[in-house]
Amino acid sequence: MDIHIKSIRADSVFVGGFAGYMVPVIIQNVNITSRVTGGAEYCKECARKVIGGLCGATRSFPSNITVNSTIQVTLMSAYVGGLAGIVGIAEDGFPVTSLTSSTTNLTSNTNIRCLQSSCYAGALFGMTYQSITNSTVSGQIRISGMSDKATIAGGVVGLLMASLVDVNGKLTLLQVTTSGSSATNYVGGIVGTGNGTTFLSNRIDSCTVEIANFVSDFTVDYVGGILASSSNLQVTRTIIKITNLSSCLHTGGLVGLATLSDLRQCMVVVDMHNRSACRTPLLAESAQRKGIFFGGAVAVGIGDTFVHQSLINFTTIIGNYMESFIFGGLFGEGGKFLINSTAAAYAHINLTASEEVDSTLTFGGLVGYIWLKDDYISTIYGSYAVYGIANASLSCLNYNNSAIVGGLVGYIIQGYPTLMSNLTVRSSYTTMNASFYSGESCLTSSTFLYGGLFGLSYADIYFYNSYIQAILSLQMVGFKDFSPSGASAYGIGALLGKSLLSHTSIKGIFINLTPQIIASKASGTLSVPLYAGTSDFNNCLVCSLIYIVQNKYILSNEFTISQVISTEQSTYHFRFTEMGEWFFDSGKPVLQPLPNYELGSMSVSATTSIQWAGKMIVSDKISKIGWDCDYTFNYTQSTQSPPLLTFQYVDNQCDISNCKHCKKDDSKTCISCIASHYVLSGSQTCTKCQSECAICGTILPFPLARSTICLRHMSLRIPCGI
Repeated sequence: MDIHIKSIRADSVFVGGFAGYMVPVIIQNVNITSRVTGGAEYCKECARKVIGGLCGATRSFPSNITVNSTIQVTLMSAYVGGLAGIVGIAEDGFPVTSLTSSTTNLTSNTNIRCLQSSCYAGALFGMTYQSITNSTVSGQIRISGMSDKATIAGGVVGLLMASLVDVNGKLTLLQVTTSGSSATNYVGGIVGTGNGTTFLSNRIDSCTVEIANFVSDFTVDYVGGILASSSNLQVTRTIIKITNLSSCLHTGGLVGLATLSDLRQCMVVVDMHNRSACRTPLLAESAQRKGIFFGGAVAVGIGDTFVHQSLINFTTIIGNYMESFIFGGLFGEGGKFLINSTAAAYAHINLTASEEVDSTLTFGGLVGYIWLKDDYISTIYGSYAVYGIANASLSCLNYNNSAIVGGLVGYIIQGYPTLMSNLTVRSSYTTMNASFYSGESCLTSSTFLYGGLFGLSYADIYFYNSYIQAILSLQMVGFKDFSPSGASAYGIGALLGKSLLSHTSIKGIFINLTPQIIASKASGTLSVPLYAGTSDFNNCLVCSLIYIVQNKYILSNEFTISQVISTEQSTYHFRFTEMGEWFFDSGKPVLQPLPNYELGSMSVSATTSIQWAGKMIVSDKISKIGWDCDYTFNYTQSTQSPPLLTFQYVDNQCDISNCKHCKKDDSKTCISCIASHYVLSGSQTCTKCQSECAICGTILPFPLARSTICLRHMSLRIPCGI
């Protein structure tokens, strides 16, 4: 059946290729080709129209229906679906929420185009209260919106008020531009917004959708690979694959905005993600911190959001940012959340600050920003992120452009300091090769903070049994010096960048950090404190089993450590040019040289501080330093630093069958081995590395979680899941 509706009357509400409003009857095995076009003089107060390829609306949709539709609307607000505009409403327009049966075996090949129109659109339905199973979609959706009304679009359904099970499809284009700035707009690869009436009452399960080009501009507030917004929804075993993704505001690989949501065994694969710089509109501020968020799994998770056993893969992310941009490998922002056994892989990231305004980049290997308040208890367990190359250009010029970077978490803040231990990170890790560049001149308030665990914290937190490997390259010609505090300065700590008014518990941590200065106006050698990058109040409630390693195979040949503690009056200066070790004798630091050192003069200081610095030249061996026993460290003017381990040197070579060994001149030889504990053997199999190879000769103080399932996704370069 071929139906062509050439125009839509201004007073029409329900418009469909077969029926405007379809009364439920026995209709099956129907194949319809429909074309619906129309426009009217814009009427701001008019009701939203309901338009579909088969029908405008229906109480319940029949099964076994195939529709090939072309729908174009102009200057109107409408629910638009390749099959129906709305499913699950009575003829009087009231929703029918008591539907128990699903519609199944639907096929929609649609071309939907909304011109200067506010559309709630999907390839199947614009909105549905009826669940959908075993269906297929194809085609394209293009929307240019209105300035005063919202746009909500999904590759399958615009607004989902039911469940979606076993739906597959391929779209050549999903594009939303110039939508209303006075409304919040949502675009998702499968669903625009999904809601349930009670906790996890609706679900998306076993769906797979591929999109060639997914485009949204600065007017789209939330973008999600699967959903733009999720509430009271469970998403399981669902895969979204995107060739080209373009966005500007909050973007999540799985979900843009999530609350009361559970994501399990989901996967997102994006070949190219282009980001453009834009300001955050006020209506998009569901997040606790002002800014624009990117999360590999979830951009903004504002409460009771859970992600389990999911995989995130972005091959390339390039683009610009302005004002405050927060990047998290798994979550952009998290409030009350649980991340469990979830992995992310990023091959190449290149971000550049806009030259128009002051900008701050907050980067967390796993989570960019965490807001803890009330009863928020957040946990990251058994999860990791692998970064091939991550570059960021701060482009200071005449602006205060800064960066806060954490190997695991970027920025943590606690709303109520009386609550303790609200964030726990266990058995998780990141590996990254990150480079940061600044312009020729940065203003006085420009700062750079880096910590292996986190960049900046105002909260009480636990870190257990986690591993961080980072090659950190800095070309900060606009920064003046390496002082641990103050303006236009680096604050780089092996464990943390800066911690204020908080108690941190750290146990079983393994840090492999390689800081490298490429170019700088600063004179002297880069100083990296073993604990915190700044001299503010950095309190470690319990520090135990902390190992900081320099590996000869990926390390430039010089590294400087420094530490600051306090005594009553005397200041000692130690300097050495060969390998050496620190130990404590009656509470005082003593340097044992190997083979020699220079002892500076002793002087009385009114500020009552002891400082020492040491340079170790790492030539042929691995050096290890850290804390090997429980120690309570509260940094005040009268306390001392934790004791340090003696240096240990490990000569073991990684000589395991099928495993490659790290080489200084080839940084690619063991990144997969370190990150995922696997090597490729042939073209169709993956093999777990032995523990000796997985860390390329280094001895771990604790076992890392092993991969137990070998997934056949060789093209993703992450074949082994956690």
